[in-house]
Amino acid sequence: MPFAKWGKMQAAIVSIALAVLAIGSGSACARLTYSPEQTHAGDHFLLISGEIETTDDLSQFVSAVQASGAKGVLFNSPGGNPYKAMELGRLIRSKQLATVQHRSFECASACSLAFMGGSPRFAQPGSIGVHRSSFSEKSTLSVADAVSVVQQMTADLIAYMTEMGVDPALLQLALSYDSDDIRYLSGSEMERFHLTTTGIQPSAVLSTQTEAATTPAPSSAGPAVISKPDENASAVIGTPEKMFLYEERLGQTSPTAIEGSVTWTAQEETVDDNGRPLPTIEGNIWVPERRLNAIITFKLNTDPSLPASHAVELVFSLLPNFKGGAIESVERIAMKATEQERGDALIGVPAKISDDFHVVALNDYPDARETNIDLLKSRNWIDIPITYRNGQRALLTLNKGKTGIGIFNNIIAQWAAMGDVTSNRK
Repeated sequence: MPFAKWGKMQAAIVSIALAVLAIGSGSACARLTYSPEQTHAGDHFLLISGEIETTDDLSQFVSAVQASGAKGVLFNSPGGNPYKAMELGRLIRSKQLATVQHRSFECASACSLAFMGGSPRFAQPGSIGVHRSSFSEKSTLSVADAVSVVQQMTADLIAYMTEMGVDPALLQLALSYDSDDIRYLSGSEMERFHLTTTGIQPSAVLSTQTEAATTPAPSSAGPAVISKPDENASAVIGTPEKMFLYEERLGQTSPTAIEGSVTWTAQEETVDDNGRPLPTIEGNIWVPERRLNAIITFKLNTDPSLPASHAVELVFSLLPNFKGGAIESVERIAMKATEQERGDALIGVPAKISDDFHVVALNDYPDARETNIDLLKSRNWIDIPITYRNGQRALLTLNKGKTGIGIFNNIIAQWAAMGDVTSNRK
């Protein structure tokens, strides 16, 4: 990309005082450490943890690679000094190490530069965050010196990204987010900016023998895993489909649209009194920009105390600093043929079990049941109105996509073949 195209962006960088003295996300974290780990397949890798500081002796990284025989690296870092991060990235490239990032770990700000050194590179959606850097509070640079530093920094970043095969347009996206905010990248954005290597599948680094010991508690790095399919259960897993989170804006008629993804899965639960496996439909919702993760499950109702034919369960995983506070309520779910339609609501009653757990019980009267099943089967978009604890309203709009349509049709057919498993309710 010609450097001349970045003239306007340079001016923007100067105006917001981007500098090499940035300290990443500002999280309190020790200097870099390198922990040797091993995958189930026996491949060795390093877990690089801590803030990237100018004083880090990267020869220790080289020694750790040689001693461990590592084939790749995984990060748990809030960022740090961009120049030191680029130095680390070049070392990673020189050693031909893969970089793999799981969203249970943190890789934000300057850490993304180190990640670029990988060959190849794989990252889960929402696992890498970028933002605008800022001057250290202790900085005494004059305006003239700041301008000079910013201009040099811009050129160096563009050159580095180009060297690593990453589209420098990613830098422009980062600039639109303040230094006290983080923009976590979706999977499609990572591919568009060539941050990840297309066609590369995640290695076993994502499930290591030491995962239980090394995986930190949920933090700004990403949501906790809400549910894990039973290894003995049959599951059909589709590719992520587009979904949108629409949030109302104070004083505005049009909402803010935030893109995310939903992955549909066919699952089985063994909760039937007769021991029969009960097929369920599960959607894993992920909105990187809000760090919102949720699992939606459509299932037959087997609870004798609940007058419902089916239940729709929603379990949310939110960070403590989620801007809405919590999910206060989930309203009646609507099914629609296209994203633009208003749709028709499923006949049922929503209930809040806890801040994280909401249920919509679908009416068990024959006419209501027939209507609900027809809507679930024939409509390919799903609207889920929600309200945050701060009073702000939002809407989750999910697309079934090709795989989702197949899963819904298959599971609904299985439900019909099983007959009325709720007929024994007392």
